[in-house]
Amino acid sequence: MAAALPAAVAADEWATPVSHACQACGGEDYVPGFGPRCLLCCSCCQGRHMHVECEEATTGSTLTEESLTHTHWFCSKVRWNLMLRY
Repeated sequence: MAAALPAAVAADEWATPVSHACQACGGEDYVPGFGPRCLLCCSCCQGRHMHVECEEATTGSTLTEESLTHTHWFCSKVRWNLMLRY
């Protein structure tokens, strides 16, 4: 059963409001632990999220628990900016 995320923090408490919605499907559901409905949080902006299964469908890559444990995950906006810079 999917658990609901806590309500977003008020915008005046942080520089930018946080949305816990998946950037691909818009769903706010997640399943604790690694799996298809695990909700990834961008290591850079921390305001963009994506389900593992949505990230795999969008990029064509296969994510594993080991690959995410030893590295950072960046949302498409950050990845695009990094490609433009380097």
